Amino acid sequence: MPEIPTEAVQAAAEALADYETAPHGDVRLNSQRAAAKAVAAAAPILAEQERADERRKYEDLLGAIWLYIGWRYVTRQLTTEQKNLFADAVAAELARGDGFDAVEAEAAVDRWWLNAHQAGDARDSR
Repeated sequence: MPEIPTEAVQAAAEALADYETAPHGDVRLNSQRAAAKAVAAAAPILAEQERADERRKYEDLLGAIWLYIGWRYVTRQLTTEQKNLFADAVAAELARGDGFDAVEAEAAVDRWWLNAHQAGDARDSR
């Protein structure tokens, strides 16, 4: 089970702060309403973590693919937007998994199509 982020717990606790509690800390009145309010406060934070976890899985996959493909050949088959998304994912995976800082990771990813486009080579700048 994934770890619950501290921010989600804090949001839930803050949502419960207005409710009267018993001496041992349980919410006394409207406990179902209080629980719903706490869940509603924590849900966006948990959803963002889940999206980030999913994004990391795809970045890891694309980073692994990047190691074994002909980068220039494969990216020629993509639109510029797709090329940039692929390169962004590879740079994020390098920064996270290989100890690169963000600048080093970005430099490691060859965005050849940007230079081709500037040079006016239409066949390489789809």
